[in-house]
Order: sequence, then C-alpha cells, then structure tokens
Amino acid sequence: MQRNAYEVSRALAEQKTPITVKPDTVQRMMEERAAQIMQANPKLTEEAVAARARRDATRQLKWERQGRERLQKRYGELSPSRYDMPAQRKLRNLPGAVDERVQKAQEFLSRPTPPWEPPKAELQAFDRNLIKDALEGFPGIDQTRFPRYEAPRAQTGYIDEIYDDPRNRELIKQQIKRGLPLGGETFYASLYPVKVAAMERGIPAEKFDRFVYETAPASARNSIMNEMAVGQFMRDMKARGLPLDEQTVKEEMARFKQRYGTGLPLMPVHREGVRTMVESGANMRDMLKADIPTNYKIPTYGTQKAGDFGKSMVLDVHEAAGQTQGSRFHPYFTEQGGFGPTEYGLAEGKMLDIAKELGIPGGMAQAGRWFGGGELTGLKSPRGDALDLLEKQAAYTLQGQGINPTPKAVRDYILNMVETGEGVLMPYFKSKPMPDYRTKKAEGGEVKAPLSAMAR
Repeated sequence: MQRNAYEVSRALAEQKTPITVKPDTVQRMMEERAAQIMQANPKLTEEAVAARARRDATRQLKWERQGRERLQKRYGELSPSRYDMPAQRKLRNLPGAVDERVQKAQEFLSRPTPPWEPPKAELQAFDRNLIKDALEGFPGIDQTRFPRYEAPRAQTGYIDEIYDDPRNRELIKQQIKRGLPLGGETFYASLYPVKVAAMERGIPAEKFDRFVYETAPASARNSIMNEMAVGQFMRDMKARGLPLDEQTVKEEMARFKQRYGTGLPLMPVHREGVRTMVESGANMRDMLKADIPTNYKIPTYGTQKAGDFGKSMVLDVHEAAGQTQGSRFHPYFTEQGGFGPTEYGLAEGKMLDIAKELGIPGGMAQAGRWFGGGELTGLKSPRGDALDLLEKQAAYTLQGQGINPTPKAVRDYILNMVETGEGVLMPYFKSKPMPDYRTKKAEGGEVKAPLSAMAR
C-alpha cells in the first residue's frame, strides 16, 4: 500500500490549493481506514480495500486541510469532525465563534437607523392608502398555511435547538423589529393598490396574478429589480409571439443590450424557471396548496406578492443565515443554500410562532427580518416596499426611453404590462440605490412662442 500512499500525496499536491502532507501520514491514514473496511467487509478483495482506503484518505485530507480551513476562515472555529460525518456535525461552530457572531450582530442591531419614508403623495402612481386594508393579506384571499414535506425519519432536533435558544430567538426578533420600518411592514401588502387599479380598469385579477408569478422566479441570486427585469423581458417575448427557446432568448438578449446599452442577468437555468411559468400558466398558489414543488422558496415568494402572505414564510439562504446568527448551525444553512426539504416546514413553523408572538402576519415578519438583518448576511436590498420598488423601476425605465416619468405615465406603463404582457423593465447592477426619477407634471400656464418663431 506504500505506492498508493505516495499517489495520494502527489495527487493532493497537484491541486490548485496544494495540501502539504507527508507520505507517512497518508500511509498511516490509509492503513487505519483499510483495517476498518476489511473488518466491516471481509469479502472485499485486497485491491478493493486499497481503493476505498485511498479514496477515504483523500477525502479526509481535503476536509482537514482545505474544507475545514476555508469554512473556519469564513465562519469561525468549527467543532472537531471527520470528513464522513453528516453536514450538521461538520458545519457546527464552537461556542466562542457563536459568541463572537452574536456580539457583532447585537452591535449592528443597536445602531440607530432612520426609517424608510414613502414618496410624497404627488409622486405616487397608485393609491397607497389602500395598503392599510391588506396588511394581513389581500382582501378576499384566504390566507393559507401551506403544506410542507416532513420526513418521518429525519433527525431534525437541531431545528428546535436553533429557534428555542432564547438568545438566538431574541436576535431574530430584533432583526424583524428593525426591518419593519425599513419597508418590511408593507412589503407584501403594498401591491394591493396595483391589483385594485387593474380591476378598476377592467383587467381581470388573474392577469395581475400572472404578472406577479412570471416576474418572481427569475433568479434567487438576483436583486428584486433584476428579477423583475428578467421576468418581464420573457413576458414581453411571449406577448410578441416569440418562442422562449434558448437560441431565441439569446438573440433577444443581444438586441436588448444593443438597444438599451445594458445586458440582462439571465442564465440558462434561470430562463428555464421563467419559461416554465410563462408558458405553462401555472398557478403558484395552487402548486403550494397541492404541495407540488420540492423547492418552496420561489413559489411561496410569488404567492405572497399576489396577496397570500399571512401564514407563510420564504426561508431562502439569507433568511436561514439571518435566523441562525446565534446558533451553532449558521455555516450549515449558508453552505447548503438555505433550508432543505426536510427542514423547511419545521423552520417555517418556528418562524410563524415568532411572528405570532410579535402579533404580525408571517410574511410581514419574514420581510422584516429580511430588511432588518440583510446586512448581516450580505443581502444588499434597497429600502422600500414592493410597490415603491416597482414604481421606481418603471420610472427609471421611462426616463431611459426619454419619457417623462410622471405618476400617470408610471401607472399606465405598469398597468399595460399587467394587461398585455408587453413592455420592459430595465435591470440595475450598481451597489448604490437605483436613482428615483419619479416626477410630477409641470404646472400649466401661458405658453409663449419662442423669439425665433415670433420673428418669423
């Protein structure tokens, strides 16, 4: 087995991030592992035992010399663990790392933060007074506690540990309270005025829902404004009778960039999600009620924006990271991209309990934590609710097209997209907030001909 030990050592040394390890160390690890394999599998051949021992030694070394180091650099000291332990054990912090993270979070949350303020009434394209009627869900829409998959044999006691810990629970509440006045309180309720305006214009409520659903699943990694831009881009393609295949989308993206001077953040994997929603006409709320999706995040987000947000949560990677600041499992959820299928329902239930303690709807609590603790998890979201962001993006788009973005122009532009599917929303990539071009119509008065005209 000596030759195999040198092979492992050499293979590790040739990786992009070299691992310095003595051959005798590899030899010892392989021999120990080989003895375990032979005891557990006495019928294996010597060659098979050697192959497994070599594979396991390589994995162990990569975890101890690369994987653990990378994670500890980002999240702090991890508990001792082997490469073959479950992720919940490998990605578990020592108490000192948790204490340090909690202290930083508490310092951040204690800083005074000015609240977000909606635009002045004369700049609003839709009647924000209607929002107060939708704070617990859109009127006429039953608020749904959607079914979630629960694995009967999954070991998920660590979910209880996270949310039942008093210090971590208080951190979650602090983030929610901080985020409510930053846009979280009205985030989901704020699109109700758009729905009312559409119906007053004779546009069916179903078309409003479709607008919301089809601009929601663009990409979980994009900003809200880029999600909206990508979703509306493909809605516009469909409205113009274009197929949503990869080649046509690529060609239209090139035309978009040539016309507007900026590209779209649309990858093939994101295109598939939007295409499925646009072409199938699927109802996200019905999907959730039937417990169809294996990933609850995007369907829940779209359903909430369409008015059913009182009894549900979106627990994406930022939510998971924000809610685990004061627990040992913060790296675990961040590394796996949020709560998994066996964890989502349990974690959502815990968060709904916290929302109930605060006396607010589930979606409001989720949006509050999102705004209130986003900086702790690397989420760079603009302040303001969904309606404010939509109006601002429409105004930004109109300004780029040379159209004066008055409230009426913004309102008509948005409602036309809802009704026909046509139109674009410009993406935005800069770290600073999108400029607010909303303006009121200039006051009228006597118009005098220019001197050049009078001279004629």
